[in-house]
Amino acid sequence: MLYSIVLNPLQTNCYLLEKNNHVIIFDPSMDKGNDMSALLGKIKSDWVIDAIVLTHGHYDHISAVDALYELYSPKIYIHHLDEEYLSNPYLNASEQMNESFVVKSPYETIVEGPLTIGEFSFDVVLTGGHTPGSITLFIDDLAFVGDCIFKNSIGRTDLPGGSMETMKKSLQFFKELKRDVTLLPGHGERTRLSYEKMMNPFLNGQY
Repeated sequence: MLYSIVLNPLQTNCYLLEKNNHVIIFDPSMDKGNDMSALLGKIKSDWVIDAIVLTHGHYDHISAVDALYELYSPKIYIHHLDEEYLSNPYLNASEQMNESFVVKSPYETIVEGPLTIGEFSFDVVLTGGHTPGSITLFIDDLAFVGDCIFKNSIGRTDLPGGSMETMKKSLQFFKELKRDVTLLPGHGERTRLSYEKMMNPFLNGQY
């Protein structure tokens, strides 16, 4: 079962993937004033939080990591190319929001390829451009794409570590992907890859 909630002033999507009461949380963040009530309200009392998976290291996707770790002690995963974002407020863009946030909790770095967390089996693909270590995680017909692709648009590449050239390579991967999947972006509504191939100017050749 997939649950989602929109958090923080930047309206970041946080996803909770549940199977047999075991849960993985993707990109958890704080609401204004370090408020976690909306996020905690989504977590059922009988759930076991196995892991937090970060699609990339920006502040609006990681700001609730430490608080959740204190409550549930989940494993925390981020791609190794974004590891420095967890400890660098300039890279994770918290400095731009008048914060100076770093993740203090222990975490594990991941690479491309199969990733098994409890009962969940993902295929991790490096889809950089928004950040060097931005990843897409595929499971069943779902793709957690972070800030790579949005409905009718893509993530920005002008923040520290961003690269339009790298983004183009990531978009080419999606253009060539043969199967259709539901895209779960970091901001905005979910969409289908087939729709984006037709309507998204960054995927249909208009850009």
